[in-house]
Amino acid sequence: ELAALIAAGGFDGLVSLHEDMTGAVPAAIRVARERNASSILLSPACASWDQYSDFEARGDHFKALIESEKATA
Repeated sequence: ELAALIAAGGFDGLVSLHEDMTGAVPAAIRVARERNASSILLSPACASWDQYSDFEARGDHFKALIESEKATA
């Protein structure tokens, strides 16, 4: 549904869909490396109460995934 809204809004850039952050972060890192980006921003479009207890838990998970990827690079 979100991808359809993005397309309907006229955005023609890369959109990558993932079930959770565990899949999204490695994909974002791959794209960032391909495009020589210097940062990756976590910018949620909505709450994620079904996956995290609060925004801090979500941010902590994001940071842990980034650190994990850095350790294997």
